[in-house]
Amino acid sequence: MKKLYLLLIMTLMVFTLSGCGKDKIESKTCTRTVDSYVETTKYTATNSEIDKINAEFVYDNSLFGVETLSTLTDEQKETIKSNFLTNLGLESYTYEGLTIALDIEDQLKVTIDADLKKADADILKKLGYDFSNTNMNFDEGIKSLVEAGYTCK
Repeated sequence: MKKLYLLLIMTLMVFTLSGCGKDKIESKTCTRTVDSYVETTKYTATNSEIDKINAEFVYDNSLFGVETLSTLTDEQKETIKSNFLTNLGLESYTYEGLTIALDIEDQLKVTIDADLKKADADILKKLGYDFSNTNMNFDEGIKSLVEAGYTCK
């Protein structure tokens, strides 16, 4: 009988320990419309700590005084891209843990992919992501987005 109890206890320990070490990954996508753009931001968290941000900004063409950006020349598109970096104080579209993409077709679309464990905090601040006063908690981050007028799914 003792052997049966010992076997039962060992089996329970194996099942209990096998659940340890698995990361809980969760994500939520939030959207808001501001006067001149629509922003869609996705937070991804591992064990309730935000570690990735994917954001997309689609700007209204009225900012450029045209109905569509498809009529712009390649030179005009490059000027917009250059001005974008200059206005943010950035020198590149790619940094460690961070990629910025500008797509100019019918509209200007800016995409930001950031790995918060690798990206430089000062560069993130230039993009409007200042996490210096937060603990990066997923639920708190989503709550702050909702309070700022985002709709989250």
